[in-house]
Amino acid sequence: MGWGGSVLEIAVPPQRPLLVYLDSQDYSRFGDVLRGKSDAKSEALYRSLLDIGATGDAAFAYSMPVLGELLQFDEQYAETTDRKAEAVFELCGGNALAFPSRIVAHEIATTALNLGMAETGPECPSWSTEGYWYPNVESIFVDLKKTMRAQLNDELSAAVLPNRAARRRAKTLGKKLSLADIARNGSQEIGEKYGFAPDIVERSMAHYLEGKISARDASHLLFSAIANPTAFVAAYFRRYEGEKTLPLWMSDFGSTFQRLFEDFRSKLGPHLETPQARTIFRQVFHSGRQAWGANMLALANDDLNEFGIDRSVYDQFAASADLAWNIPACRCVGTLLEAYLLQTSGLGGEAARVEHSFGGDLVHALYIEHCDLWRGDRRFCHLLRSAMPETGEKIVALAGDLPKAIEAKLLQGGQKAGPMIQ
Repeated sequence: MGWGGSVLEIAVPPQRPLLVYLDSQDYSRFGDVLRGKSDAKSEALYRSLLDIGATGDAAFAYSMPVLGELLQFDEQYAETTDRKAEAVFELCGGNALAFPSRIVAHEIATTALNLGMAETGPECPSWSTEGYWYPNVESIFVDLKKTMRAQLNDELSAAVLPNRAARRRAKTLGKKLSLADIARNGSQEIGEKYGFAPDIVERSMAHYLEGKISARDASHLLFSAIANPTAFVAAYFRRYEGEKTLPLWMSDFGSTFQRLFEDFRSKLGPHLETPQARTIFRQVFHSGRQAWGANMLALANDDLNEFGIDRSVYDQFAASADLAWNIPACRCVGTLLEAYLLQTSGLGGEAARVEHSFGGDLVHALYIEHCDLWRGDRRFCHLLRSAMPETGEKIVALAGDLPKAIEAKLLQGGQKAGPMIQ
């Protein structure tokens, strides 16, 4: 990531290699390899994947959900986190898939093009070589100038001044104050509060307020210091002293899903005593999956502009669950929720245990559409294959099978997505 004149540019390759998405546990295992605490089999696998990546024919891409699950931090075990981050960076480099909300936005734009609802596809890809795993927060900058002016005027209005002339002079002075200077003066406080290096806050805010860069460029610049996983660990876990919520994001999401499914199963159980009731509930689950899937649209609400999505197009999808079902993320989530309800309620056979990991697995599943091979644990891979058989050729349930699976894909002709939309 660097400067091109006065504009920050995100480098995007014209065509991508075979993309491989690994399970968080794979990177954890490879972190043990780097610590010298692993077995010979895991070390051989890691070296094999590094060799594959070095050819350029295949690339391993990480995501925010991977980092959220992987990078738990305890000062007593700091080396463990460091080596996990190093394993991600060694294997993936800057290859990263988009933040979940941006993934959904990319799919909305692609689906709109495919359905003839838009003349062009997404204006940026779902994958980059510059570590663009973080959210786009350009909306924070868009109204920044107006917000800062309003706050300044409120403070001046609230100030106790001796007369009207003094208040007039204060307002005139307020209008002449440099917003960029205000940003510079506040960068230390903002950096400490949100975990960014003060100089990065100063550069992004000041350059935007001075009109040197766009809101989107300011967002990229704000995250540039922590784009790669090792820098993220150093900045977020060591220099930032505030509340660290990212490591809890996926875990809390999983806990919420686990609690909801367990509560639902306990309430549903007494109503499944007859074949007729079981048939009715299966029908209810099936008819409800489109509405469940359509809830994913809300994630992309703040990312429409980046992907060139007209608000009227988004509103059409939001108004019709049938139409939204054409969007891969909506279809994926709706289908998997139905399948998991059947599995854990006993409507699909013997009731399975509700797992804490399901919520996180559901988020990871959003990336199946955007890669050529996808790793997950055995149970979730089985659920995916049974509920979404069209994904079967991408799924790798055993880490040890990755080298052969990659080789087979490359022999079939490599990645099937063709040139990336730019």
